[in-house]
Amino acid sequence: MPTYETVFAVPAALSEEERAQSLSDVEGMIAETGGVVSSNEEMGEKRLAYPVKKHEVAYYYLINFESPSSSIEKLTRFYRHSSDVYIRHIVVRKDGK
Repeated sequence: MPTYETVFAVPAALSEEERAQSLSDVEGMIAETGGVVSSNEEMGEKRLAYPVKKHEVAYYYLINFESPSSSIEKLTRFYRHSSDVYIRHIVVRKDGK
């Protein structure tokens, strides 16, 4: 399976429990679509270069995972439909193909 990484930002105003739930939701979506999470990292709170959805500060997470390429569209759709929680996201294939 191809290796990917995803970085996403949630509003810094969320409580610690809500942030943990957002991380768990993304990991659950990856597992649900046949992927395997190899690592996750809390990148912490960072100031945004410009306001995004009226937020100036966001909390970032990085997840490395393996997944069938067909599941990436489902993960991206999940981010878009949960746009009130995930203010920014990106999914990148790590093996360069």
